[in-house]
Amino acid sequence: MKRRGERAHRELAQTRAALVARLRSLLGPAVTADAATALLQQARAWAPGSARRLESYLSANPDAFTTSPTHHPACLDTLMRLLDAAGHGHLITLPACVTCGHQGRPLPLVTDAGRCCHQCHLRRTRHPCDRCGRVGNLVARRPEGRICSRCYRRDPATQRTCVQCGRRRPARQRRDDGTYLCEICGRPREECAGCGRVAPVLARTMNGPLCSRCHDSPPRRCGICGNIASIHARATADRPDTCTKCYRNIGRCVVCGHQRNGGRYRGGEFHCATCWPRTSRTCADCGKDAPVKTSAWPIGPVCAGCYNLRLRNPKPCTGCGAVRVLIGTDATGNGLCGPCSGVDLDYLCPRCGKAGNIHTTGSCASCVVGDRVNELLSGTDGYINEQLRPLARVLAGTDRPFEMLTWLARSRSATLLARLARQHTEITHDSLDELAQDRGTRYVRAHLVATGILPARNENLAQLRLWVDTTLTGLPAHHTRLLRPFAEWHVLRDARRRADRGTYTEHAASGDRTDIRAAMLLLQWLDAQNLTLADLEQAHLDTWLSANPTKQRALRSFARWIVARGVTAKLEVPIRKRTEPTQFVDDTELRRQLHRCLTDEKLPIALRVAGTLIRLYAMPVSRIVELTVDQYRREENNAYLTIDRHPVLLPPKLAQLIETLAAQRPRSLIDHPSGSTHYLLPGHIPNHPRQALALTAMLRQYGLPTIAARNTAMIEAVTQLPPIVVSDLFGLNPNTATAWARYAQDSWAAYLAARSLNG
Repeated sequence: MKRRGERAHRELAQTRAALVARLRSLLGPAVTADAATALLQQARAWAPGSARRLESYLSANPDAFTTSPTHHPACLDTLMRLLDAAGHGHLITLPACVTCGHQGRPLPLVTDAGRCCHQCHLRRTRHPCDRCGRVGNLVARRPEGRICSRCYRRDPATQRTCVQCGRRRPARQRRDDGTYLCEICGRPREECAGCGRVAPVLARTMNGPLCSRCHDSPPRRCGICGNIASIHARATADRPDTCTKCYRNIGRCVVCGHQRNGGRYRGGEFHCATCWPRTSRTCADCGKDAPVKTSAWPIGPVCAGCYNLRLRNPKPCTGCGAVRVLIGTDATGNGLCGPCSGVDLDYLCPRCGKAGNIHTTGSCASCVVGDRVNELLSGTDGYINEQLRPLARVLAGTDRPFEMLTWLARSRSATLLARLARQHTEITHDSLDELAQDRGTRYVRAHLVATGILPARNENLAQLRLWVDTTLTGLPAHHTRLLRPFAEWHVLRDARRRADRGTYTEHAASGDRTDIRAAMLLLQWLDAQNLTLADLEQAHLDTWLSANPTKQRALRSFARWIVARGVTAKLEVPIRKRTEPTQFVDDTELRRQLHRCLTDEKLPIALRVAGTLIRLYAMPVSRIVELTVDQYRREENNAYLTIDRHPVLLPPKLAQLIETLAAQRPRSLIDHPSGSTHYLLPGHIPNHPRQALALTAMLRQYGLPTIAARNTAMIEAVTQLPPIVVSDLFGLNPNTATAWARYAQDSWAAYLAARSLNG
């Protein structure tokens, strides 16, 4: 027995020495015997049984280190991965899984074809779950038996409260302070190579990391439709590779006509998910027959409109007194929250504790807005630049979170903001001037000015200067030599003077552009006639004006400028005779429209105020949109509106409408910053009024004409008041008021004839 033990010991020593020799022969003389022994010990190939199996296999397969072995001992797999990690990967060929072909993975399981990785083994071995009964991959043991991966994810013992979103989910990352990030919030966030957003990485490609919006899975042949497309779901034992179209069952809805996800209702025609027929019942809130959004509330079935109305407008509960979403009622009909109604539905945000406005991940829309704003304005380091923090606070603090979420997801302005945030350079007016001056740039600039990031400036003047530079760049040199001084020394200089007085409006800037365009057209016409500006005579000018009658007024500025500088001989641009007004409404119709503006509650309140101001004070729409809240004031029982310099007494009904309009929140997504102009008719852009053309179109759409009503109101005003009084009260030029009075007195017959034709 003693000699047998000594012989076994000698054989083991020889086996180990042979393994060390093989390793040194493979790796070179630089590797010492002690280093080779340490590698074998780490690979668990130093134990007697493992050493004998490994030496036996290497003796039968001397090229095992370079030919990716299959039926090899487990310790050889571990040894080769250790060699690769130590920098010797160029000397060996790592074993590959016989199922998926991946190299470098641990191959702990043996099949008839060879060793396979753990993931492939799970796909091959599926058993019934002892908790849910479904056939799947069993990943853990519980008192009731082995459970599948789905039950494991839902098991409360494996879930942790996420420190970011507040939900209990399987943990993906444990932080240094002992808190956890869930599988959604814990995903690595990097700058997407496609859209540039700092977002969770879905895939890594040759071009860089991609987010979920930009990543498309590699196209393959769909096993259902046969088309080469992005595969939405990989093949399983029961289903082939399925493309997105076949997986989601996308088709053209017979109701809305859109190509959307849906199905065939009861085997009939295709309906999208939005238009899918739902059972109509009487809503417990509004009493209308409509598709039911939920039947789980104690008050009964509720339609979608009433569901959102209650969810987004929490009120004090009669039972507990807390501000909650009221989904039930007591015996007297007063509102109750879910817990007070005996239902475990409180609709509380787990992060801020506020009720209602629940959005994604169980958080309220306000908290989600904060996350999206942080994601939008964060740089590649995950932090918001100090310059943009005031904007981030304003955007995150909006009182219209759902609208803000839509803007952040779809607006090009939001994309521009994200691009500016990633540049890590100071944002200035000059840097924004280098961008395309489209609606998105204008919107971003307005937000930066409203939040104090950029200083305020006269945007109409600045945009005119940019337009001049852009327009004159592509012109011939002999045109630029004339138009550049005209634009710089005449048009822009006059615009600066008016801007300093605060009277340079968008309408004025449009007129200046028209003057420059008229000069450009004249120079182009001279080139076509083989004439220079020095050859221009009155006959030539008359010929051009006859072909361009609408440019007559616009050309007067350029004609006076070139004559004053001796470029041409004396020229005269005839002044177009002002045409008399021809559009009127009957007095009875004017009063009917005025009564409608004051009393019709179906009309938008902005149209009611604008329509009343036109019919009472003959105000043009371009001046109505410039009115501010400060121009209205109330003294005791009277209300006044300062139209120009003098306050005008308002009828009580109009004063009430103006107060209601002024109390409405602004149309822009951010609140009025301190020190900003509060327009009576604010626009979507912060610190900007509504556009006059858009307001005119809306008035016309509701059957409230502007020109005809204003002309009739002006006639009535000058016939009842002296022209100088009309001039002071309505802010008209005295000559204009006098001309209207003369027209009303001297041409009364023409007025009556025009009124009869239009009545």
